[in-house]
Amino acid sequence: SLAVPSVGAQLCAGEFAQQAVGASSWGFVHLVSGLTVAVAVLNGAAPYLGLKTQATWSVLSNLQVEGGVTNHMLIPAWTQIFGYAAECVTITKSNVPLLQEQHTIVGGTSRLSVFRGFAERNCIQAGIHTGAALCGELPEEEGDVIMPYAIPLVELRRLISAQTMPILQEFFVEYTHCGAPHRFEVQHGVPTKGSDSRLAEAPPWAVRKLLAFRSTAAAPHGARSSSGGGWESSDEAQGLASAE
Repeated sequence: SLAVPSVGAQLCAGEFAQQAVGASSWGFVHLVSGLTVAVAVLNGAAPYLGLKTQATWSVLSNLQVEGGVTNHMLIPAWTQIFGYAAECVTITKSNVPLLQEQHTIVGGTSRLSVFRGFAERNCIQAGIHTGAALCGELPEEEGDVIMPYAIPLVELRRLISAQTMPILQEFFVEYTHCGAPHRFEVQHGVPTKGSDSRLAEAPPWAVRKLLAFRSTAAAPHGARSSSGGGWESSDEAQGLASAE
């Protein structure tokens, strides 16, 4: 004859099943929360690892890690193990609107509320370096589009191969790389002879979709490198303080 489980046994089985489902759900929550924290920490550490400089926690911090140097007081440049921001070029001229408005300085010393007096007494120029594509079309009194400017080579590759060549059939960009002038030109949708073929090759999908790099102020004419990785010039007022 078949044994019929008692009511107590059925209740125990039900409680065991509920506990198993609860434990499984709790484990899933732990997994998701752990991955979320790990991704957040990685995103915050990205500039110091040489991964990316846009959409990170270092916005408005004046952190500079481009060119294989850093102005951070505690974290050295050798932590940039990926090195995407180490190789930079300086854009000097282009007829591509995206590149023409890539580097913008918004605001100024007069817009400061707390440190305005300090900045004026010490002849400090203050501004936020950003991209016109991020802040939209700016009124003349609120922002200045700057050229030349420096940008990591991998970011220039992304801008040219993924965002410019599919749209424009004829364009050019002039830049300096390792101190030498270069010109990349496209005619009838094909790069001309002598153009750097790397700019026509899109970076890997993960780099193209997940990593983004900002532009930075180029070295002024006659400037010398400073100990913090920035630039000092005798022709301009010392103490350029820009939040990037």
